[in-house]
Amino acid sequence: MQAILVAFVFLLSSVVAYPTYTGGCKAGNPLGGPHIKAKTSGVLSALGLQLRIGTKALTPGKALTVKPETSLPISIVSTGGKTFRGFQIRISKGTTDTSTWLTAGTDSNVQVDSFCTMIKVGGICHNSKSDKSSIAGTLTIPSAMTGITIEVTIVVDDKPSVWYKSNYKLIAK
Repeated sequence: MQAILVAFVFLLSSVVAYPTYTGGCKAGNPLGGPHIKAKTSGVLSALGLQLRIGTKALTPGKALTVKPETSLPISIVSTGGKTFRGFQIRISKGTTDTSTWLTAGTDSNVQVDSFCTMIKVGGICHNSKSDKSSIAGTLTIPSAMTGITIEVTIVVDDKPSVWYKSNYKLIAK
């Protein structure tokens, strides 16, 4: 009985975002806990945030072409002075193992998301709930390919839950 209780608690905790890590890496709505009760507040641009690769801002629904086998900075940047606390950048391509495609780089607010790498998905996330106006990591796509999806989720606050999400497409060639 005790083992069942421990397993149940672990399963519940695997979908809740925490102050120092995300707690999950599923596609779609990755948020749990207090965030699941609130609907998204919209796309990142509604908060004045941009996802950038190098100096290029990405636009949802419009694919950006990047050079494969090249390390590129990937960042979330506030263009209107707004801040956020939690984030997750998740990169996927069907069943391809993308777990090494995103790294934390040198930004002290960024860490590799171990919940993503456990399921062979690339991901970086917050390591504290301090206010941030930008974060940066490193993106490296190993070879030419299409059909790459980047999902970005931003948590502004958890009480009440305020979060934003956008999906982006990449082509490596």
